Amino acid sequence: MGFKINNRGSGFVPDGEPTTSELADFIEIKAILSDDGNYSITDVKTSLGIACDESLNTEDSLVDADEVKIEEALSEIDERRTTATENYPFLSSQFGITLDNQCDDVIKDVYMFLLFVTRVNMNTMKTQNGIDATKTFEQLCSAIMENYWGNSAKAFVIGTGSETSDFETKINNAINAIGEPRVQFRWPDGSLKKEKDAKVDVIAYIPFADDRRGRFIAIGQCKTGTSWQSSISQLVPQSFNTKYFSPPFTFTPVVLFLVSEAFYENWETYQRDSHGLLLDRCRLMQYLPESLSDGLLNNIREWNRGIIELLSS
Repeated sequence: MGFKINNRGSGFVPDGEPTTSELADFIEIKAILSDDGNYSITDVKTSLGIACDESLNTEDSLVDADEVKIEEALSEIDERRTTATENYPFLSSQFGITLDNQCDDVIKDVYMFLLFVTRVNMNTMKTQNGIDATKTFEQLCSAIMENYWGNSAKAFVIGTGSETSDFETKINNAINAIGEPRVQFRWPDGSLKKEKDAKVDVIAYIPFADDRRGRFIAIGQCKTGTSWQSSISQLVPQSFNTKYFSPPFTFTPVVLFLVSEAFYENWETYQRDSHGLLLDRCRLMQYLPESLSDGLLNNIREWNRGIIELLSS
């Protein structure tokens, strides 16, 4: 899944043979950048260099294949609306897609953010208007994890989006917040004590009022972009639990692997490799809270604004 936007301006197109998910993302981005929020099948064909009149093409099978690919992308867009439980900002038809004017602005802003952090080059475009998209994504995932586990759940960031960069401080803050009795931080034997986050970006927990052991804990790794597949099996819950906590939590943490990309291909393989729950863009949107903090929402909007200005220039 290698469709990346590396250049300024709205003339970008997917290289090679785009997957269905790549083409769906491309169509969504072009609709966002259009003056009226619409992007038609004719526009798609024009952008991809596909003749709109079959008589201009001598290879009918090629035309048919292109038509099928576009239809599949539009079908995936329909599926996204369903799996995001209508927390999805586009409407599709046989003619193309359009931004849904009835959709809540927060849903639009968050979905655009997840779409852009998947497809723009995060090496060169990660920071916009002073906002770091990686940190913002982790903070967004923290809010979504709280909402996913219910009203009693709490979550906080220990990755790059944390307020402190000191790993020991992060873990001690986690211990204090979770409230598991008698648990202390420990450096594992042989550690160089240079850990940044131990591949954990977000921790969620459900507190109890008593002082007995056994609290629910979930740990999450957050990934933007499209190269997250190589990292999906790195977070082993029991290893994290026994390495840095003494004694370990009696409840083995649940793992969540949270990615900004929306995809369906090879889902079962990636789900199995994740050691827990795999949440892609549509699953994240499904559990988007009804409200986000003003600071987080402002960061999302400011970062989006910077990207849209770059792509529209």
